[in-house]
Amino acid sequence: MIAIMSVTVFDRLRAISSSSRDYAEGDTIFRTGDAVTYLHVVAEGRAHLIRHLEGGKTLILQRAGAPAILAEASLHNDVYHCDAVAESRLKLVLIERRVLARRLAHDRDLALAVEVYLAREVQQA
Repeated sequence: MIAIMSVTVFDRLRAISSSSRDYAEGDTIFRTGDAVTYLHVVAEGRAHLIRHLEGGKTLILQRAGAPAILAEASLHNDVYHCDAVAESRLKLVLIERRVLARRLAHDRDLALAVEVYLAREVQQA
């Protein structure tokens, strides 16, 4: 059931995507303090969200492999709270934040699909 729901939500998100972007392993996707303008959907490959700690240590906040939503917690912030790095060759589907907000407000089925996906991600953490 989870796989079916996930495919549905990712298909729906791809349908409202404005573009996609490819990254090589090790490429930075965004940095702490960058403006949040897109929802990033991992279509191929893997990405990590990383927070840099005092003393040079790092904390991995998310390991996102396809299919996954990357940094969804940042959607309601103006800037990112962490860095995102491609851990392999990576293809991201990009959805403009303002477009997604409008769609979620007017498309209850999409909003519910995203809500269920995010709830399951938290339950599996």
